Amino acid sequence: LDYCTKQNKMIELGSHSGRIYAGIIIVLGVAWTLIPVSFSFESFDWGTVLAAMIGVCGYVVDARTSRSAEIRGHQVERANQQFEKLLVQINVGFHSLMFSLYGFLGTHYDKTEDYTSTDQAIKSIGPHWVWKHPDGLCKMSKIGESEPAVAVLYEIPKALADDILKNPTSQLAIAYRTFIRFEWVPEVERIAQAIETGMHLMETIPVDQLRSLFGEEKAPFNNDWAYVPRGVFLSWWLAYSRGWSAVLNAWDHDNFSLIRPNVAFPVGIYFYVVQGQTIVGNLLKDLTGQSQMHGSNGRSYLSSSSSS
Repeated sequence: LDYCTKQNKMIELGSHSGRIYAGIIIVLGVAWTLIPVSFSFESFDWGTVLAAMIGVCGYVVDARTSRSAEIRGHQVERANQQFEKLLVQINVGFHSLMFSLYGFLGTHYDKTEDYTSTDQAIKSIGPHWVWKHPDGLCKMSKIGESEPAVAVLYEIPKALADDILKNPTSQLAIAYRTFIRFEWVPEVERIAQAIETGMHLMETIPVDQLRSLFGEEKAPFNNDWAYVPRGVFLSWWLAYSRGWSAVLNAWDHDNFSLIRPNVAFPVGIYFYVVQGQTIVGNLLKDLTGQSQMHGSNGRSYLSSSSSS
């Protein structure tokens, strides 16, 4: 955001300087045409020249103001579309998937002495495994001290997956396939649809932020975020969505040897989108005083209600 802001200021400064130079040249040109060959200070019509100079300067100022308002309007429009058509849809959709998963895990994952009731299991087992367990989806076992996962090759704990593969006709296996077909895949496809129609609204995340967020060693392909396509998570999700179509087709033909796609689950898309929302939200707040990330009163959702 700082880099983009500096670039915008440099562009505006250069554009402003260019208009000033153009205005000076125009004024001098007008004045030159009005100066007679036999120049005389007493006889020269200084009022006409002054009026011309004021008119030209007014034109330059008006042009600059109109252009700034036009640029601002385009920035506000794009930022609002980014939130509406892409970023918020992916964020809300991802959490919708997680809540469905919390329910499935709370119902079918083995209860321990720490989770003695169904309500407690739904509230605790799923979120704990997803966000804090070292073998969970997002691997945030030490929030603030370790980087989240970029992608994983599972959606449920290994113990459940092994049981489903071993006993494909069990009640657990049937419940899993029902969960995937009617809860998981529809939302995966809905997010994919949002990406397909709104990919042009992607917010590019600076390389240094990707390195700080995920760690350099987790960069896909070649362990260098500088050479990773900026839309890698969006492309990855589209491939992940198509992978589920292949799994469902196999199940339709009574082939239960597959329980998930060959493509890894790109859980990093959530953190990628949050970074994008933060960048766009800060820009929109600077332009309008409010944003989806800051609310109508212009305060970040992380701030207390009493903060200014």
